[in-house]
Amino acid sequence: MQIDTETILMTHSDLRTLMRNRSADLHWALDTGIGSLTDHRAYQAYVTGSHCFRSALEPAMAEAEALTGWQPLFLAKELTQDMRQLGLTASAPPTAPKLGDCASMLGALYVLEGSSLGAVLLARRAAALGFDPESGAKHLARQTSDPRRWSRFQAFLQQPGIDADAACKAARAVFSLALTAFRVPHPALANPG
Repeated sequence: MQIDTETILMTHSDLRTLMRNRSADLHWALDTGIGSLTDHRAYQAYVTGSHCFRSALEPAMAEAEALTGWQPLFLAKELTQDMRQLGLTASAPPTAPKLGDCASMLGALYVLEGSSLGAVLLARRAAALGFDPESGAKHLARQTSDPRRWSRFQAFLQQPGIDADAACKAARAVFSLALTAFRVPHPALANPG
């Protein structure tokens, strides 16, 4: 008799935990690559990489709400404004993964919604460097404006019948996309000001 390990995992865990566990290596690499944003140049690199990532992913998620019932928080517009305020030039975004079903959209949403947790710390670090919603941190202000959003999303993930494997693969693909976006050679960063 063959044991269905996915069913066993889903019995003892939830979809969020599975996605977290299966993408932990990529999440760690992304966090490490972004760093601690201790100076203006590091913050500019973070904004440039975030813009590249969001510009690639958000168009691929145009049907997210229709497929899942969850309205994503898109930030490319705010990041474009932040780029302008910081005097930065956008890079061509990498190719986003295909996200054509509910499970893959939920995997992508897991990465985007989870990024709001880290954004709280990043917003504090940006503020310490002198960046605020009027000077290069509009996207962080919007991303951190609803402290209960992540809790609501975790509850939303508790839906029956979601293909956990497809959701986990999509989460990994989106983390990989972010890593690629942050590694894209970006035009010279503006001089600290």
